[in-house]
Amino acid sequence: MMINLKDNSEKDKYILELFQTSPKEAFRLLFDAYHMKLCIYAVQLTDSFEMAEDIVQDVFVKIWETREKLGGIDNLSAYLYQMVRFRSFNYLRAEKIR
Repeated sequence: MMINLKDNSEKDKYILELFQTSPKEAFRLLFDAYHMKLCIYAVQLTDSFEMAEDIVQDVFVKIWETREKLGGIDNLSAYLYQMVRFRSFNYLRAEKIR
């Protein structure tokens, strides 16, 4: 299914609504829309492509596991970037301890 929405907020709203009826399709759209952007952001925070991939993978796993709770999110993009930021700091903290 090809989505051609005017802006990201409309697309995000559509994805969040789609999680209620077709979670696999919603997840695919979410992944396609944000995976690379979140990886780039995580690389900027961690300076490690490998760590960034792990962080973003963790975020997407968490999204899938808690998909029933996504209805309460007002700004999907901000939510995803915040998750990546927090996980990046946690990864960096763990690496520093090692």
